[in-house]
Amino acid sequence: GSMEPTIRKDALVCVDAAPESGEERDEFMQGLQEGDIITFYDWSETSRSEVVVTHRIQSIEQSETGLIFICHGDAVTDINETQAVHEEDVIGLVEWSNYPLGKIISFLRTTTGIVLIMIIPASLILIYEIFFILQTIKERKEDKKREEAAALEQEVERLRRELEELKTEVSEDD
Repeated sequence: GSMEPTIRKDALVCVDAAPESGEERDEFMQGLQEGDIITFYDWSETSRSEVVVTHRIQSIEQSETGLIFICHGDAVTDINETQAVHEEDVIGLVEWSNYPLGKIISFLRTTTGIVLIMIIPASLILIYEIFFILQTIKERKEDKKREEAAALEQEVERLRRELEELKTEVSEDD
């Protein structure tokens, strides 16, 4: 939320990634200007693990080890509350952000979101497959009944012919 209202909390942020190394990376870093919004790794003492942060460049300083970007969140009211970011920690320049899409992705990472995206579709597929199997069993039973009916019809027809033959024989004998 430190970049609100420019970038809302949970927004999806698209970053033009800085080249990994070499002359291209140096050119990329030299191209960054005050006012640009960058995404970087925050290795501050309060961070126990790799944290990614997005802030606006307030100023740029040159040091013996390279460029240092003095960054500040748009929503931070204390203008002296800045963060020094070494160029090796810069991930890239923010191109755009999208709050609704980011909110959806954040939701899908929750337990409820996982249930919605994984379990419900899997359940629907399972229900469909059960329905399909039951439909196939029903059709096979109907096919078997038709075959049995046809066989019985043939047997009845055979018996009629035999009866007719017997009637003919009995009439001839009389």
